[in-house]
Order: sequence, then structure tokens, then C-alpha cells
Amino acid sequence: MSTLVVRLNGGLGNQLFQFALGRTLMSMGHTVRYDLSFFEQSPGLHVQRPYELGVFNANIERASTADIRLAKHQGSILCAALAAIHPRLAPERPVTELADFTFDPAILRIDHDAYLAGYWQTEKYFTSIADELRQVLTFRKAAEGPNAEVAQRIMRTSAVSIHVRRGDYVSHPAAKAHFVTCEPAYYSAAIERIVQRIPEAHFFLFADDIGWARENIRTGPPLEFIEHNTAASSFEDMRLMALCRHHIIANSSFSWWGAWLDQHPDKLVIAPRRWLRDGSSTNDLIPLSWTLL
Repeated sequence: MSTLVVRLNGGLGNQLFQFALGRTLMSMGHTVRYDLSFFEQSPGLHVQRPYELGVFNANIERASTADIRLAKHQGSILCAALAAIHPRLAPERPVTELADFTFDPAILRIDHDAYLAGYWQTEKYFTSIADELRQVLTFRKAAEGPNAEVAQRIMRTSAVSIHVRRGDYVSHPAAKAHFVTCEPAYYSAAIERIVQRIPEAHFFLFADDIGWARENIRTGPPLEFIEHNTAASSFEDMRLMALCRHHIIANSSFSWWGAWLDQHPDKLVIAPRRWLRDGSSTNDLIPLSWTLL
């Protein structure tokens, strides 16, 4: 089988999509390694993020410089050698995704060495290993302190996570131009839908702008604002989200995974219909069992 290198980049949610694709390809018999060089770059036009997959019980084999060069030239030792002398001697040929949120079945039929560069944001790339993936994506260390206390409250209630994502969506020029932000009307409609189905709902709200959330999110049932975790411990928020029974997510891969990792079979997940300013379809991104608003 082939040797494949999957590029990891972006925040935790994006890294999980990329890891999940690699895990599927590994299950098919390919050798899979991961390019972590993004996390060692200086910030540019993109939003710089740290590598975060180390918090999971996941096997990440890092690709070497030689692995990356060879994969980008689809296994051609000659092209890789020429590129090492000068890039113009052998242009790179990475395999890239078709478009945002779009499933490309050809990726799962790949039969040659390759470098995979993309976000791969659809569960269609890992439906075949979903149960295995949820077992792998468990946390290395148990929750402690306030997170352990919140986890206990979540497990004693009909817990519903609410995620508010603003941050770079409103402050970083590139992100702001690409992503919409979920408005209070979306959250109000989603909360109403939840309460109709689960009158005893207990809401736990997670946000990267807790001040905005306090001013704009209102619920009738109990509502707790979870604000003790920092950016460095944001994975703790994902862990707590995954413990909830139901979810109101933002247009964010972070809360997408918080909902997907939840193993309750009867979970209700509400997601925004529109994620990007250009109106790209989310048909492949949003699982069929989730509700779009």
C-alpha cells in the first residue's frame, strides 16, 4: 500500500478532521504520517494555532522532512531529489480537497504515495471507523478541579451544550471575510426548539467571547456559563461538550466535534445552516440526523 502524509493545521476541530481522515486511510492498509510543520511557522495571513492532538489517546506518527518531500512528489525519488536542489526543478503535486465541506470519494481510493493538504470537514471520510474513532479520541488525563465538578453536574442533568464562536471571526481580517457569525436570533430559535423537546433542559454555555454571550443569550431553563478554561485548556470545553446529551453548535469545527464525540444515541444536535459568507453548501458537513436552523 501507499505511504501518505496528512498535513495538520488550524485549531483543534480542524486537526481532528485531518487526523480522522488519516485514521481511515490507515485502516485501509496505508502507512500514514502527519506533517506538523504548520505549528512551527510564524503567523502570516492565517490564524496561528498550537498542536493540540496530544491530549487524546491517539497515535500520531510525525512525518520527517524527507517523508514530506517524497509524498509531495507522489513517491518519486528523482523529483524529490531535484526539488531539494531547487523547487523549480520539480514542482510539488499535493492532493488537495475539492472545496470547503465537500466529500471527494476519490480520496478513499487513493493508490499512490501522496501528500494530503486540506481540512476534510465531513464525517463521510470516517463513517466506516466511527466507533473505533470515538474510542481513540478519549482523553489521556481525567478531568480535574472545576472541570470535574462541571462534568458531574452535566451527567446529573438533561444537559445541553451551547457554543458561541466569535474570536477571529470578528477580529481577524481573513477569518472575518470567510466566516459568518451566529446571531442571537439563531440561538433563540435553537433554544426554543430544544425546550419544546426537552422541557427539563439544563444549558451549559461555552464561548470564546463570554461577555457577548452573557449580553445576548437568554434561556428560560437553567443556564451555566463555563468560563474557567483558557485557550491553552480549550480541549476541556470540548470534553465537557461531549458529555452533554444535546447540543446547539456554532459554525465551528470545535463544537461540531463536541457534538459528534457525544455517544448518546438519542442526542439532538442543532447546527446553523450557513457557515461561510459565500454560502457554500453544508450538505456533506452536517450529519443527516442533525437539525439545521
